Amino acid sequence: METEEGKQQERNESLSPNMRVVTSPALQEDILAISPEFDGTLTQEMYDQICTQKNDKVLSNSDLYKLAADLLTYQYNLYGVEGEHPYHDIEHSSGVTALAKNVVGILKRRANPINDADAQIFILAAVAHDLGHCGRTLRQFDPETGEKLTIDDGRSNEQQAVFLADPILKKEGFSIRQRLHFQSLILATTFDERQPNAIPDEEKFPPQTHEERLMSIIDLGDGALMEDEVEFLDRTMKVLFAEKPQAKWPRNMTHWLQTMNGFWKFVEMRMKGADGEIIPEAEALFGEVFRTRKKMFAMLTSEDPSTKAEAERQFEELLSAAHAKFQPYFEKLKTAEPDAS
Repeated sequence: METEEGKQQERNESLSPNMRVVTSPALQEDILAISPEFDGTLTQEMYDQICTQKNDKVLSNSDLYKLAADLLTYQYNLYGVEGEHPYHDIEHSSGVTALAKNVVGILKRRANPINDADAQIFILAAVAHDLGHCGRTLRQFDPETGEKLTIDDGRSNEQQAVFLADPILKKEGFSIRQRLHFQSLILATTFDERQPNAIPDEEKFPPQTHEERLMSIIDLGDGALMEDEVEFLDRTMKVLFAEKPQAKWPRNMTHWLQTMNGFWKFVEMRMKGADGEIIPEAEALFGEVFRTRKKMFAMLTSEDPSTKAEAERQFEELLSAAHAKFQPYFEKLKTAEPDAS
């Protein structure tokens, strides 16, 4: 009879596509020591060999919290609380971490519960998922023009987070399998992987596993699925204006609403599993606010002019209520030229 421990170990023995191209040089070296044929791209056979080691690390709760605090301190020291980061700062990382703890609690109560080794990696990935973030949506693109930059390291924001954090996990004694799992979770938070020509195909990392999808959802949930409408709009405006190239700023209120609706479709896509239904853990955390906001965005795209006008009026009221919180962004919309289209 298969033991519960065996079931838990089996859950992560399939190689996620987000593990195949190994980001961290330290991790590359450790894999090479086990598999001399490793050339930077991991195969299922190599991963099987890694999983047979069964040397996962589990920290005490106090050591886990200390490591999480150290990672947040590292992020703060890189850029400060605000700095270049209107949105992707330690406030956001802390919010995602809090949601990760809630997700782990849910995963531990299911029929095939997450084990402690994977639970700790899930939490640490939430803490570190924006470590070293450049303060704009796409690290390799000019913030003014949106043109592709030539950056020596060639890494995305998410790859940079893995690059900086993995040596720390290695020092703490986490296994190669855990560090690969850590990479896959962070890469799954890549936002622009479905936008044509945003980043090269080989750098696109859509979530593949259940836990990767959950990590992607809570990353979005700290902004797009916050219950407070003003906070939701404040976070969204920071991303749309302060972190995107000026060439891609919304031109006016109508364009902003269209942009918001497109973003919402992305959120909705992430919330749902392969069966088209909301993932149970996402339902538990965000179900009610998700349906409320979905209804609001459905009104914006309604073919009924009065329904659409009412939705736009509601958004105008929310924006006015939040005016003091993000006045610079609001004024840009109110003074923009009318949309010629």
